[in-house]
Amino acid sequence: MDTSKDGKRSYSCRSALSKKLVPFLNREELTDIHVKVGQRTFAAHRLVLGSWSDELANLIMTASPDNVIELTQDATDKEIEVFETVLNFLYTGEMSFSSGNVRMVMSLANRLGLKKLGDMAQDWVGDMINQGSMVGAITWLRDTDEYDYVSLKNDCLRTLSLYFQYIPKASWLGLSLKELCSILERRDLVVDNELEVITRVDDWLKAKGSIEENKDLYLEIVPKIRFPLVEISQLLHLKEASPIVKFATDYFPSILNESFKYRALSIEVGLTVSNADSRGSHLQASYAFLKKSDFEPRLYLNFVPPGKVISSSNRSQRSQRQNGCFKEINIDAYKTEMKCEVRGATGAWSLETGSRFFSFVLRLEPIQMGDTEAWGVRYEITSSKSYQSNASYVMVLVTRPQDKDSDFYLPENPIVMTKEGSLSKVSGISPSDTISVSTQPIFAGRKPKKVEVAAIVYLMMSEPSDPGVEGPGVDSGESD
Repeated sequence: MDTSKDGKRSYSCRSALSKKLVPFLNREELTDIHVKVGQRTFAAHRLVLGSWSDELANLIMTASPDNVIELTQDATDKEIEVFETVLNFLYTGEMSFSSGNVRMVMSLANRLGLKKLGDMAQDWVGDMINQGSMVGAITWLRDTDEYDYVSLKNDCLRTLSLYFQYIPKASWLGLSLKELCSILERRDLVVDNELEVITRVDDWLKAKGSIEENKDLYLEIVPKIRFPLVEISQLLHLKEASPIVKFATDYFPSILNESFKYRALSIEVGLTVSNADSRGSHLQASYAFLKKSDFEPRLYLNFVPPGKVISSSNRSQRSQRQNGCFKEINIDAYKTEMKCEVRGATGAWSLETGSRFFSFVLRLEPIQMGDTEAWGVRYEITSSKSYQSNASYVMVLVTRPQDKDSDFYLPENPIVMTKEGSLSKVSGISPSDTISVSTQPIFAGRKPKKVEVAAIVYLMMSEPSDPGVEGPGVDSGESD
């Protein structure tokens, strides 16, 4: 894939044979078929066209006695131009996509059975959407079912999940029920906490009308809300103020009862998990209940594990923060530990205020964009200690430019990235324990000095730590 100065990206599937075909593209000799598109006629070769798909081979069989295929009678100049680029692709295996032609190319590829071309177009659109284009993600999401573009649909939903809190209000309210539920079902949804999810869902539901008129919508959405991850006091406060909580209270009391049970058992297990006899039979039922996948948090940036007691002073500090879970960081020689949420083998969650598992260093990464020097941020993440258990993890890294010395900022919203992996029950650190993750350009002009970062890792233990050993399932510190 190559990127030109005007932003167009060239994709290629050239083979040795296609290189031999290029000279025949612009020569009339040996052509044996003509394709008419609107007022223009293109000379081509049956063998080349028919080799690409059954649809093209069948179309050739419908040619007139003078070997002409009429593809479209009333084609616009743009449609004629797009067909010419597609015909060029059939001979060269190369295609230059742009926002002005990609939709027409995809439509024509679908009609002519050009799966490879359709896949290349998907990749191009996916690259654009993965840079955080939420409006583009919503627009293309509605086309993916029509063309059965599975990978593009996943790119659209992934972007909407990562940038959930930043979806423009008009676009959010315009989501269909199917689109909304698809986002809420994603395991990579990044959001401050479940209260933010409830707030956004309430906005969507209020725009549809009263509860009585839209019970079918509520019935679909209620199971998608993770009520157990909301503090009991907050749920009680929302019983009248929130349409979705009110509906759940009236029609699904068992869901809220399960939420209360989950939080109560989390406290019980959290208080006993470090004891050697904590694996006694009297807690086995509690463990089984807590392990339910329904109780796994989304990728919350500001998560308070159930069973975690927050002091009044810390709660006050949380409410007074202007930047929420973001920290302002001086990029020069910055190193810190990541905040870590740990789900033990018991199913209980705990908070590692200072993670004993990961640390990261931030570095600026120069990126040339035409004649402008731009800057991205690179995270170098290192495993910081041996582990008592095997575990899988998901990291969330959110980067927000805040350096007022920079000439201008490129992204409208923070850059959200995730990284998944696993940890093995080993001792010592190997070079493979360091990974690097880079943002797209977020500064342009002068070299920036500061950035705001929210970084958290979710760690899921797959086997229990040894009894009596302080493992990652034990929470001994206060929440920051």
